[in-house]
Amino acid sequence: MKYFIHLSILLSAGIPIMESCGRNPVPEVSIDPAAKTIRFGGTIHPKRYNSRADRANGHHFIVWSRGANATKALIMTEVSDLEILKALETIGAALGNNLSEATWEQRADPAASAPDQRVEGSRLEIWIEWDGWEHRLPDLFTEKNPEDYVIRAGGHEKLIPVWRSGCITCLFSCPGGKTSNATFTIRDQYWNKKTFWADETVLPSDGTPVWVMMRLRNE
Repeated sequence: MKYFIHLSILLSAGIPIMESCGRNPVPEVSIDPAAKTIRFGGTIHPKRYNSRADRANGHHFIVWSRGANATKALIMTEVSDLEILKALETIGAALGNNLSEATWEQRADPAASAPDQRVEGSRLEIWIEWDGWEHRLPDLFTEKNPEDYVIRAGGHEKLIPVWRSGCITCLFSCPGGKTSNATFTIRDQYWNKKTFWADETVLPSDGTPVWVMMRLRNE
């Protein structure tokens, strides 16, 4: 057994709970302050993710089930994007908050500079677990170069009401995501300079329960 702190309890009373790693994913986020990690459950949907006509180059990696982009995501979770953001702050993540609405809204305008910005904030490592095995983020996709996945804690809480997308992790630098990928800009996404395909040869079938773990990385 390993001890975690449930976020809602942490914020109200600071009382730790015990969670078994063998349990099925539940709509909660757990925090390990000493290891600077958060952990939450969801379901993975590689076939749906790859086959949607509006997949936007694989933009949507992890999304809250009640968000507007939930069914576009590779991983869908019952944990809200705001709850994940608060959990990251609890383990000490510095939020970039450097992307604006214009980053998204002006992405088709070649004269605009906002869409060329890259997300800032603390660097995060992400693993996905199913069937008792942990898999690195690059291993989930056909493109497995680790340099293509530089995930940072963007923040952007003030933009949640703008799109209500539910986006937790985006694979391009996106103002809608609480975390996103600093390697590629929204301009790159708009001009089809990069596409992320889920590797269906290694991923389980749609609807399989998974665990997501995010850890603050020292730089």
